[in-house]
Parts: sequence; structure tokens; C-alpha cells
Amino acid sequence: MQIGVTTRERLIDKAQAGAYSDVISVSKLEYDKPFRFRLLDVPHKVRRVFYPTVRQEDDGTTKSSWNAVNLPLDQKTVFDFIAAADKKMKIENLPEGTDPKTVRSNLEPSARYVVPVLDRRDAEPTVKLLEMGWSVVEQLKDLQEAVDPEDNTMLADGLLTLFDITITAKKDTRRGGLEWHQRYYTIGSVRGNKFAGRIPVTALETSVPEGFDYVESGAFTQEEMEAVGKSTVDIEKETTPASQQEMVAALEEFPMNLAAVDRDGDPFFVDSQRLLEHIKQFEIRTIEYSDQETTTAKAELTPAPAEQPKPAVKEQPKPAPPKPAPPKAEKAEAKPSGSLKSKPAW
Repeated sequence: MQIGVTTRERLIDKAQAGAYSDVISVSKLEYDKPFRFRLLDVPHKVRRVFYPTVRQEDDGTTKSSWNAVNLPLDQKTVFDFIAAADKKMKIENLPEGTDPKTVRSNLEPSARYVVPVLDRRDAEPTVKLLEMGWSVVEQLKDLQEAVDPEDNTMLADGLLTLFDITITAKKDTRRGGLEWHQRYYTIGSVRGNKFAGRIPVTALETSVPEGFDYVESGAFTQEEMEAVGKSTVDIEKETTPASQQEMVAALEEFPMNLAAVDRDGDPFFVDSQRLLEHIKQFEIRTIEYSDQETTTAKAELTPAPAEQPKPAVKEQPKPAPPKPAPPKAEKAEAKPSGSLKSKPAW
């Protein structure tokens, strides 16, 4: 993998989405404990859906499971249409006094940001993916763009790939509501940043000089550079959205389980039978399966109307959390592909 600081022109919103595994999510970080990371690129936006399915175990048994599919950022897909139908049914059955605007389908895709990082908790440097929401990305932008109070031509801390940052999860019970409403994050730079006040503001547009030596400059150790160079994490590949055909193929291999339940044991879909009638128009396979009752049912398929998205998919990534894959660096001595061809991206 290579180290890259893309600039504002490549803005996060322009990144596309795909499915990946093995990530660190800031939403899972312990409260009031600063976690230290080194970003290796700019955060990439991902719109992903997790849907219930079943999988065959090695012993031949069938188990309820989940599959993940990365979706285009600006295009409606079969998942969006099914989620919209499920949401509509939920609204029809709302208790009196409930605001329809608060209703969401469990199938509704969510947008997150992922970035390759070095996790300072690791004894040996290892490239991983860090997943976060916009509130964290926004603070990272502010941190990178902060100007040195003593010299407004210099950045206060420098480019994010040059110094370690900390992310601390906080809780404010005054916000009320569910726990995730009360959760927020603070971002900071680690003390001893040798690049503080030494990187010109113009680097936000031009990045570091061509041929910049990350090891000699002290930005990375030789061991860290070797880890980056050997890493198989490929952020572009990991964040690529599935095509309509690939989505359909994924649903063919891992059919949507209409009888699934959520973490609380409640039906994942509000009315699976009515939803099935809606799904038939998309020519996708569904089943009804529970780990308690092993009987399954396959939905009858009917041709999808011409105007409806007609997915057809190839094998899709498994529902497990994704594993990061960063750009490759040449050799141990190679500069963290940080010859940052792209500008520092935000």
C-alpha cells in the first residue's frame, strides 16, 4: 500500500463505496480513553447495507447470517427500494403520536467513512481500516487545516499522515435519547509532533514535495514503512461499489431471509409477507428461515418490470466486518508511497 494524502479536490464525498472486512469502528471505542492512530490516507465514504441471509456451515448445517454489500453513493439500488417499502409498512403501523420522520427500515443503507491506519495499540505495526462517521471526519479536517497561531503561513500540526492523532469517545447524558445520541468524540494531535509549525499551508493543495523521505524525515520508522509496503490493504478496491448485476448475484448466492430477527429478537422486517409481494418484481431470490424452525421457503420469482432496477449479481463479500487493505509501497526503504502524488485530500 502507499501512503497518500489527497487534497480537498478529491473530497471525501467523491470516494465510492464497497464492502470490506476487519475494521476498527470508533463507535466501539471505550469511553474516556484516548486511542492513538496514524492515518495513511484521507477517509473514503462508503454506503453499505447489511442484510439477513443464511450460510452453510462446514458440518453441513444451515445458520442465520448476514451479508454486506457496498452501494453507489448517488444511485438507488434494489436494496433502497426494498428498504423504502419496509419503511412505508412500518409507518402504516406506527403507534399514535409517533413521528414518521423517526422511522427507519432495518435494511436502510448507512454511510460511513473508512481510512487505512496504524493502530498504536499493536505491538508490531499493522495496517488496519478505521471506520468513522462524519462528525469525526469533520474534526480531522479542522485539525489538518488549523493554522499556526504564530505564523499564519504554516499549519499548526501539519498533514495528517505525518503525525499521530488521538480519538476519545465521550458521553453526554444531557442529550437524552438512546446511547448513540449521547455519544460524541474529541480529536487531538499527540504531543511531540515534530512537524508542528513546519508544514506550509500550501501543502493542503500541493501535498508533500516529490520524493519526500518519510523515514529520514522522522514521520515513520523503517519498521512502519515496511509494514505499509507489505500490507495488502487496497482502500480503492475495498471501497468500490457493487454493480446492479453484482448485487443481484449476491442476492442469488446469499438470498435475503425474510424471517430474520434483529438483535432484540424482533422481526427484522415489519411484514415479510407483504414485503415478499413487493420483492417479486425484482427477480431476486428470498427465503424464510429461522435457527429454531429449520423449514425454508423460496419466493416465487416473476419478471421485473422494465423500469425497475434488475440486479444480477456475482459473488459478493461476506457479511463479516471487513479487513483493511492499504496501497503497496515499493520496498522496505521505499517512501510511504507518500510521494503523495495526489494533493492532501479534504
